[in-house]
Amino acid sequence: VVVERAAFRLDVGLCVPAGSTTAVVGPNGAGKSTLLRALAGLAPLTAGRVALDGQVLEDPAGSAARIPAEGRGIGVVFQDHLLFPHLSALQ
Repeated sequence: VVVERAAFRLDVGLCVPAGSTTAVVGPNGAGKSTLLRALAGLAPLTAGRVALDGQVLEDPAGSAARIPAEGRGIGVVFQDHLLFPHLSALQ
């Protein structure tokens, strides 16, 4: 997973075995929230790939269509209020 922003670059390799529990830990500014947002589809990748159960959800270099956040089956609960900006409250 690679996400680049103005003065920040997140470059993480991550493989989580099925049925396991994984914690993402690190100091403030290390990219934990950015990683979770990228996995959930809330932050677009610059490079790399996100796959779940063998289905590619996002791969900027590949030919597969990007699966939007609401179609990924991945949920993230952040400390701040976060809604999908392109969906209404009813959706």
